[in-house]
Amino acid sequence: MARKRTDMRKIKDVLRLKFEVGLSHRDIGQCLSLGPSTVSEILSRFKSSDLSWPLPEAINDKTLEACLLYTSPSPRDGLL
Repeated sequence: MARKRTDMRKIKDVLRLKFEVGLSHRDIGQCLSLGPSTVSEILSRFKSSDLSWPLPEAINDKTLEACLLYTSPSPRDGLL
């Protein structure tokens, strides 16, 4: 059974907590009720994308989602 996608608010919070606060994957997962592997996957996809932190103000949720979902060579449905 496929997992439910993480909503964009949580994805943005993962990025903020990592790059602004400097929390570990485990601490981010506990703050947001996500597994550390999900946090790792989000950050790995972000690193593989052409984006940088802080995110450009002009980027919307659909563009961010597309950048994170389609930059990995083999995206796994349901992780994001």
